[in-house]
Amino acid sequence: GCFLFETRLQEQRDLGEWFLFLETPRKVILEQRRQYIRVPIEGTIRFLHLPVGSKTVHDCDRDLLHEANLIDIGTGGMGFSTDAPVDPDDLLILRGIPSLGARDITARVVSEVAAGDDPEGGIGVRFVGLSATDRDRIASFVFTRRVDSDQLDGAFDSTEHALPSDGTSS
Repeated sequence: GCFLFETRLQEQRDLGEWFLFLETPRKVILEQRRQYIRVPIEGTIRFLHLPVGSKTVHDCDRDLLHEANLIDIGTGGMGFSTDAPVDPDDLLILRGIPSLGARDITARVVSEVAAGDDPEGGIGVRFVGLSATDRDRIASFVFTRRVDSDQLDGAFDSTEHALPSDGTSS
């Protein structure tokens, strides 16, 4: 992620290296919490809900298998909406993740945003113990979706880096 803030330079000093002394900002905004880029996605997954803590003792007759509508996905986790009550730190076994087919993936609930608080409200999960192969499959899926939706804004021009037809590097 990155932090955004406004401040003023109070002093710069050469102490063998240049140091900048800044005023303490009044407001700091965390621009992006996620470590991995996510792309929007539509579809349905199924999940097995494994509550953590006191909920497991008091609600023995709860439904364990649920469905959810996907919101976004990245190599670190995903977002979805569901009617199932879940809490932060609960474990979920997910099935139906695009590019993984019927493979079961474990995830931990890290956030819940009520639909009234955010139009894209939903559940945020972080993948737990994801194999390198599965992470690569998701990364490939995310990259393909970004290229297809032009989210790369033409940042990479393959013709700019191509070798001349005679094979020399000009």
